[in-house]
Amino acid sequence: MKNKLHVFAIIFILGFFNTYAQNGNIMKVLDSNVLVGEDVVIEIEIINEDDFIAFTTDIPLPDDFTFKPGSAELDEDRRDDHSINTSVLEGNILRLLSVSLGQNFFTGNDGVILTFELETPTTPVSMNWNS
Repeated sequence: MKNKLHVFAIIFILGFFNTYAQNGNIMKVLDSNVLVGEDVVIEIEIINEDDFIAFTTDIPLPDDFTFKPGSAELDEDRRDDHSINTSVLEGNILRLLSVSLGQNFFTGNDGVILTFELETPTTPVSMNWNS
């Protein structure tokens, strides 16, 4: 029997450089499935009604999951001259920060904006990141 790990959706509200947003923008982690012990690609989507040039978010990772350094990539269809910076904070919290030094907007109004990889544990885990 194959054990599967199901990663549930997370919803974050944007606000970093978009303080004056009237309609708001939504950031969420899309569902993922992975076999135990394999790497999983996590996709982050932004649905935006307001233009934005940067975003930041902190994602708490379970203790048994490890962020793969260098794996974060911005989607080519949505970025301009944006860069992505990552760090893992105390408590296994992944911080993602993307900004355009030229102050250019991300393109489009919905879709995946970045992906990153996590190493998964070798034993099955069930979790819900919405709590």
